[in-house]
Amino acid sequence: MGNTASCSELDTALLAAAAIGDGPPEVRRLLEAGANKEAAKAQGWTPLFIACAQGHEAFVRVMLAAGANMEVVADEGWTPLLIACSNGHEGCVRAMLWAGANKEAKNKYGATGMYIACFNGHAGCVRALLGAGANKEAKNKEGATPLYTACEKGHAACVRALLGAGANVDATTKFGSMPMHIACFNGHEACVRALLEVGANKEAAEKSLGATPLYIACQNGHEACVRALLEAGANKEAASINGATSLHMACQSGHVECVRLLLEASAYLESLNKNGATPLYSACQNDSARTHAS
Repeated sequence: MGNTASCSELDTALLAAAAIGDGPPEVRRLLEAGANKEAAKAQGWTPLFIACAQGHEAFVRVMLAAGANMEVVADEGWTPLLIACSNGHEGCVRAMLWAGANKEAKNKYGATGMYIACFNGHAGCVRALLGAGANKEAKNKEGATPLYTACEKGHAACVRALLGAGANVDATTKFGSMPMHIACFNGHEACVRALLEVGANKEAAEKSLGATPLYIACQNGHEACVRALLEAGANKEAASINGATSLHMACQSGHVECVRLLLEASAYLESLNKNGATPLYSACQNDSARTHAS
């Protein structure tokens, strides 16, 4: 009974050491005294997992040298590498990759370390994974790639890292949306410009409405994205399945500066949507007084 209690106390001490980042000598002392390197909390968090979550690289390296399980799976499918990527602990990520951790492990949502690092904007982790040969095209359950989620969140440094490694700029989700669409939807100009620089399709129509990136940017009032697309030569007259152009959408939504940019670029004033409405009619219909006064 005494030995059991002693082991339990050592295990608890090792888990606590992982949380606070005790140095290698203390960690080795606990392991040599019999602490279980795979002791886990209720959520499946082992000492290695906790150290990766907290960013304690020296602790991680000691546990790896001691043969700790790199692929232990905690709640919701999280591995030590995945949690390190999520929290942006580049040193821990590099240590795990050097030790041979599975770069393509996924959590319950189908997200790899690359996807998770991009989602959270951790460019250093993205570069480490790219350097280790991680799949830059791995999709989550919605069919989104790491590049797509980086564009969605506006993490331009991650976008540039992925593009520099040759990521597919026009990969689509299961809903037919591309990185350019989502960057324009959320108004992330730096991401839009990065995509344009490498030749992303600026005329691609998304699946549901047939909307182009310019149309989406105008609909949501993202002036900087509209300007970037127009400078790159985007088609001002491309129409959605309803026959509405970007000018229709800017007028309908009351986005005056987007209207001005389109007019300066000589967008056609008299185009008709499928209901026979002009952009001016759309502006009046939606009481966009500033728009039709401009």
